Amino acid sequence: MKTIVPILCLCAAVLMAQDQLADPFGSPPNKLKRAVDLEKCVNGHKTLKDVEIAYGRGAGNDPEVAKKLERGDAILGGCIPDSREHWVMCRTCGLRFDDTFDSWRDERWCSEDELRLMRSPLLQGFPIAGADASERIVYLRWFSREALSGESVSFWTTAAEKDIIAALRKWVPKEVKIKAPKQQSEDRSRNSWKWQADGNSFELNYLKVFEPKPETHLQIEWHRAARQE
Repeated sequence: MKTIVPILCLCAAVLMAQDQLADPFGSPPNKLKRAVDLEKCVNGHKTLKDVEIAYGRGAGNDPEVAKKLERGDAILGGCIPDSREHWVMCRTCGLRFDDTFDSWRDERWCSEDELRLMRSPLLQGFPIAGADASERIVYLRWFSREALSGESVSFWTTAAEKDIIAALRKWVPKEVKIKAPKQQSEDRSRNSWKWQADGNSFELNYLKVFEPKPETHLQIEWHRAARQE
């Protein structure tokens, strides 16, 4: 399996979207594993390390945090802290252990062309045209026993809502009814849809913000159904 080094920092816009959209597949367990608990990563490397998560917008501007980031002792998290205080990361391939799914996670930026080459058949055809080129696409993969066990694709787009909805309706199974979300506040509206297909659990999240400009954040994620409750 090809190893990939994950990104260490996400832009503030994508972090904001991740804070606003709840984790579609649950939260990590109360007690997170540490490097000493894991013999090796999914690629067989034993170079594991506990890496601190620095939360808060602008955390990277703190001199001490900046030093930790440079040494690889910390990575940037979202704007709002959650229960996770660290990741176990492999210093050889860059994968991190995800306790929520008991698997190893790879995370990176990619372009539309790169995503088309990397994504699995389960996400082939998912509409990504119109993704904001300045933000690019965030692509996550989970591996368990060297096999792909989950994927996530998220991005911002300024495409018209009617075009987004039409494209999503063509991609999802017929039984999944995609509708434009109702505006829930002055600055945003959201919706989500879940379904099962071929032994896998899918969730599609849709977030539209109106300030400072109208744009939509889409996230599609799937995991092996056997990993879920």
